[in-house]
Amino acid sequence: MPAEQDKGHGTRGEAKPPTTWRQRLALMVSGLFLLGLAEGVLRLAGMGNRARRLDPFVGFERVYPLWVESKAGDGRLMMATAPNKLPFFNHQEFSAKKAPGTVRIFCFGGSTTYGRPYRGETAFPRWLAINLQLQDPDHRYEVINAGGISYASYRVAHLVEEALRYEPDVFVLYCGHNEFLEARTYDALLRQPPVVRKARLLMDRSALYAALRPVVTAVQRRVLGQGEEKPPLKDEVSAILDASAGLERYSRQTLQREQTYAHYRYNLERMVALARQHHVKMLLATLPTNLKDFSPFKSEHREPWSQEQQEWWDEHFRAGIIAGARGGYEQALAAYQQCYQLDDQYAELAYRIGCCLHRLGHFDLAKQYLLLARELDVCPLRAPGEINRIIRDVASRYGLALVDVEEEFARRSPQGVMDSSLLLDHVHPTVRGHQLIAELLVQQMQRLGWVPAARAVTDHERLAAYERVMHALPPDYYLEGTLNLAKVLGWAGKEEEKLALLRRHQQQLQGHAEFHYMMGNSMLRRGEVAEATREFRRCIELSPSFANAYTNLGMALEQSGDAEGARAQYLKALSLAPQDYVAQANLGRLAYLRGDNRAAIAAFRKAIALNGEYADAYSGLGVVYHHQGYREQAVVQLQKALQKNPGYAEAYYNLGLIYLEEGRLQQAMEAFRRAIACDPLYADAHCSLGVCFYQMQDLPHAVSALQTALRLNPRLGKAHNNLAVAYYTMGDLRRAWDHVRAAQQVHYDVDPAFLELLRTEGHRGVQGGQGSHPTP
Repeated sequence: MPAEQDKGHGTRGEAKPPTTWRQRLALMVSGLFLLGLAEGVLRLAGMGNRARRLDPFVGFERVYPLWVESKAGDGRLMMATAPNKLPFFNHQEFSAKKAPGTVRIFCFGGSTTYGRPYRGETAFPRWLAINLQLQDPDHRYEVINAGGISYASYRVAHLVEEALRYEPDVFVLYCGHNEFLEARTYDALLRQPPVVRKARLLMDRSALYAALRPVVTAVQRRVLGQGEEKPPLKDEVSAILDASAGLERYSRQTLQREQTYAHYRYNLERMVALARQHHVKMLLATLPTNLKDFSPFKSEHREPWSQEQQEWWDEHFRAGIIAGARGGYEQALAAYQQCYQLDDQYAELAYRIGCCLHRLGHFDLAKQYLLLARELDVCPLRAPGEINRIIRDVASRYGLALVDVEEEFARRSPQGVMDSSLLLDHVHPTVRGHQLIAELLVQQMQRLGWVPAARAVTDHERLAAYERVMHALPPDYYLEGTLNLAKVLGWAGKEEEKLALLRRHQQQLQGHAEFHYMMGNSMLRRGEVAEATREFRRCIELSPSFANAYTNLGMALEQSGDAEGARAQYLKALSLAPQDYVAQANLGRLAYLRGDNRAAIAAFRKAIALNGEYADAYSGLGVVYHHQGYREQAVVQLQKALQKNPGYAEAYYNLGLIYLEEGRLQQAMEAFRRAIACDPLYADAHCSLGVCFYQMQDLPHAVSALQTALRLNPRLGKAHNNLAVAYYTMGDLRRAWDHVRAAQQVHYDVDPAFLELLRTEGHRGVQGGQGSHPTP
């Protein structure tokens, strides 16, 4: 029967003839032909277009070209910076077809390449063109500035690919300071072996691979449950510091250092591969950073970290600051070193130790601590050392030309420690620093034979060429740059540095509305409300349509007690800028304070509709719900506020108050401690933490927390009242009376029942009854 069945099927049981080598070859050729045909069809369909490809690590909503076609006066086809890119790039224009005898050089990078805090007129690509033309007048050197403000390597890679269309001869890459600037996620690709990543470099150039990759990814995600849906990055930079939470979104736990370094290396290698494929010469440059004259952006303590350790550390750290301010650097160093023994992960501490050592003449050791401070920075907007190590390694591995700008800047800095002599702020060079970068690039090009070295350019010739450029600059060029630098410092949370810069240039900047606006903001943060009010009014006189000035003037008036005046300013701001979510939320707060909960809720909801990331609006909504007795809804809104801004001390505090009301003491204590971690000077949070300790009958810790609250704010009436209750419970009537009187002096209403208890000597040492409980 089996044999009959086999015969019925016609093939089973029969031997197959062997495949000949000609058949195998034909199959291979056919397969390659089909792959080549598919590749060609997809490229004709536009799949090979850069804008349609997926980055293997991050996605983009869409990618618009940097340069678009325009016509010159003589009818030549030109490429010019696209209008929508001008907020991030200098205006550049070059011929679509390179003229004979022209050497075309593209300079890529972030804001340094752009020329920040100034513009391209004084950036190193401009000085590079001047130096090349001086060195070799027989050729025309066309240097195109492709530096984008806040651009990281994964964005620069798109620009490199686009520039390949325009007959480049040399690529200069000065890139790496912005790798931690945007929030992004990574998949398992970053953990793949180097061989696999190199294969991806080759595959990325294939249109067929570009077409199949999203299909494979979708199958992995939907059928196999693998992979992760990554939110695409916007076409232009969306920096973490631009969000309402700003600096608070950076933390040691979420920084993803190793993944970011792997991504940076991948991008560098991809750009190298693109340049090699098109026979374009490439120069890499290392990145200098200001070590001595710029402190870390954000510091975090090591974990775990107890309240007692925090208090001990704070005491010694303050002692170091006070001693240093008085010029006692040895005493300051001793205090800081005690802190360092407890916590060697706090970036600001390493920086202060380095500064003390530098003042005391221990320059080599100072440099070690200043470098450590940069590496410990939880908000690494100065390229960490690993970035330069990757640059040097990629240059060595692929035989690329390297210009070690970091080493040269250090060599030319006092005692070999990079400072403000060549760097204006944390990373942006002075004008002389830009000129030096250009000179280093030309020297390397000469050594490599890319530029003739026969003609010796004298220092006099070079300086004369520089002077001609400087004299042609607009009168306000440097003042605008100073304002830009102040904005960068404020954006990065460097308030003291920003204020010092503005004050240094106050006389020249008096007529600029932006100057008065920034001065007003600084005064407001310092609590100098009258001065802030004057600055904002002056700003509005100079620029009546400056909407943000009205909003901030409203804040100043609100702090001075003029609620109606503040409300008028918020409404004016919204009439000029209906999308002003800050003014909208502030209207909600004013409505709440005057008891109009319905109007407050409507205003906060409108602010959230305008900006769903604005944590203050969620927090305000939570406070209103809590006041109305809707605790669950209040908790939901406060937790949303903390999702948007994990460092929002006030939201933690309000959450703690709700937990305390519900008797959930452990959760309340955790919330108050988190508020204190976000803001160690938050007196109300220390006070409420003391209340928690009191309710747990831990009187020594209750007294300690309340005393801390009073050290921070001696006029905090409820803290005096609560200490009086604690001392009464402990039987210390004298101290209890002392704090009752202190509370009354600041017009705090002490409970009459508690006063009666104190007057009754028979209750001495006994925990009081009604009226003896502390106030959160």
